[in-house]
Amino acid sequence: MAMTLTTTVRPESRVEDIAQRLCLLAGPLTLIGFAVGAIPIGHFVPPFIAPGDTAAQVAAMYVAHATRIRWGAMIAMISLSMLAPWGIAVAVQTRRFGGRSHTLCYVQIACAAISTTIIVFMCMFWAIPAFRPGDVPPDVVRALNDIAYFLIVWPYFPFTIWVLSVGLAVLLDPGKDPVFPRWVGYFSMWNAISYLPAGFMTFFHHGPIAWNGVLALYIPLASFFTWMVIVTFYGFRNLRRPGEDLAYRPA
Repeated sequence: MAMTLTTTVRPESRVEDIAQRLCLLAGPLTLIGFAVGAIPIGHFVPPFIAPGDTAAQVAAMYVAHATRIRWGAMIAMISLSMLAPWGIAVAVQTRRFGGRSHTLCYVQIACAAISTTIIVFMCMFWAIPAFRPGDVPPDVVRALNDIAYFLIVWPYFPFTIWVLSVGLAVLLDPGKDPVFPRWVGYFSMWNAISYLPAGFMTFFHHGPIAWNGVLALYIPLASFFTWMVIVTFYGFRNLRRPGEDLAYRPA
């Protein structure tokens, strides 16, 4: 009996389309929420404390600005939690439209989960010193603040593996119309390289590689968020592409 390749549309495809749109929308919400919580409210970026500040200076800042720090940390935590569903939506798209690699899809999902956990903990370490302002020893306040700023970019490698796995899914896609343009794959590779200076922040209290420096903080953040914007744009474009399942049926 001859076999023919036919195209069918599953009944749940509409539900899947809505779910992907909601998860992709989490990307812009992550960026907007973090920008609001971390910049005008929390003043976490640019850092309101320098790595070279004394313990007394750090503790005094938390006492003077405890309320805005609490609100900023909470808003940032809520928004950054949405990074996980966004990452899953991207992984599903590279699996559905791209090279169809199970391995790269699972790597992306694992890294999205790990990365989200890291940055949610970052917000918690900003919030804890502001919970009892004035009651916590200054050395402890400074240590907790250091942990928060280390978590923002120092554990960069899960993010590196994440963007590399997306880039590989794009570049290894054998199709003529890949899930994302080829240049997005190369941009992902450059993104991974731009995070490298953050790993050396543990050696510096001042300068471009300290945790408030250009190379260790601003470039990695700008690179990652730019990558998110680009991938989100093409992610929504992909939802207008045919996503039918191909099934073999008897003729």
